[in-house]
Amino acid sequence: MARNDSNAQTAVAPQQHDLLQLADSCVKCGLCLPHCPTFDLARVEAESPRGRVGLIQGLAADRLRPGDALTRHLEQCLSCGNCESVCPANVRFGELMDKGRAELRYKGSQAPTLERALLRFAGSRRLQRLAGQISGLARLGQRLLPASLRRLAALLPDQAPARLAGRYRTTGSRGHVALFTGCLGPLLEPRALADSIAVLNAAGFDVEVPKDQACCGALALHAGYPDEARRLMARNIRAFSGTGADAVIFTASGCGATLREYGRLNGKPAGADFAGKAQDICHFLAGTGWRPPRASSPDRVAVHLPCTMKNAVGQHDATLQLLAGVADVRSLPGNSRCCGAAGASVVSHPAVADTLRAGKLTEIADSGATEVVTSNVGCARHLQAGLNQSGIEYRVSHPVSVLARVLRKGSPGVPDL
Repeated sequence: MARNDSNAQTAVAPQQHDLLQLADSCVKCGLCLPHCPTFDLARVEAESPRGRVGLIQGLAADRLRPGDALTRHLEQCLSCGNCESVCPANVRFGELMDKGRAELRYKGSQAPTLERALLRFAGSRRLQRLAGQISGLARLGQRLLPASLRRLAALLPDQAPARLAGRYRTTGSRGHVALFTGCLGPLLEPRALADSIAVLNAAGFDVEVPKDQACCGALALHAGYPDEARRLMARNIRAFSGTGADAVIFTASGCGATLREYGRLNGKPAGADFAGKAQDICHFLAGTGWRPPRASSPDRVAVHLPCTMKNAVGQHDATLQLLAGVADVRSLPGNSRCCGAAGASVVSHPAVADTLRAGKLTEIADSGATEVVTSNVGCARHLQAGLNQSGIEYRVSHPVSVLARVLRKGSPGVPDL
């Protein structure tokens, strides 16, 4: 019997056989442990991939009930994918964790309060517009806000939300692409989305921004609500299939990791077709042969590599390739480690997020760079908030914004949307 929690999300019964079969593929060798950020912090078996597999096995077989400790250990997994990248048994740990959380929901354990609030917020354009309108006031009055709201206010950018929709044409078009903005993209990375259109137009591509697109589904999927995630996926497939675009371009690797899984998650030919078209913007640009003009005095940029780009999307080399022509590129030494943002974890598990971020801030300060670039909006806002709070004068940007800045210096006619 399905049940509802206070988030108005539907908890559905997972296929227990599939869940146990996934879990049984883990041979408990422990090679993943040194690569797990939460195990590195806690040094507790239950905070490791191997430990979480054991907990999910007990939960699925009804040997364990979803009490506070078990729930906390499963909720605190960052789903960074580091364990999958080194697993000799090829355990699909991300899928296992998503299904394990769905089992938690079905057995009565709600997602963390702030995570449920974020799911509501991500699904409401009205709330996002309101947040954009009051973001300046929220930052000014941060000291007066409760700690949880103060944390959310710190993640808001200085720019107004992007209002992008329709088709942005260029002269002598080489093709037609569609831009995936995501649910929070217009609010949290308006500069990157506008710069993406400008750069794609400069590279010779018409850009369409479908009005009816929605969240990629990652937030709901990772929170344990697969039916809600599939509803969002179906909406996006409909919205983008009507564009006739040659490619679906994303700027946030966290969204991209899920978009490229639509074939498996949606289970229909249209989902597989959509997934095959989904590409990171820098990967797409590099594949077309387009190159930005060389910068006369290149900026020094430190590159933060998101876990989703490294472990799921796998298209990061193109970013370095394009930046190399316009900037003095320096990769952060801790790029093998998660920054702690991890989707909703940045608000639902702040202590873990901030502890993991602290090392990144030190690396940024020591890099000698003048700007930090990263291809995931969650990482960008988490790092920028930490830099602001620490009084470290660095700007965190999307790589495409660096490309757009160089373009505008060399070609004043490039629009600034």
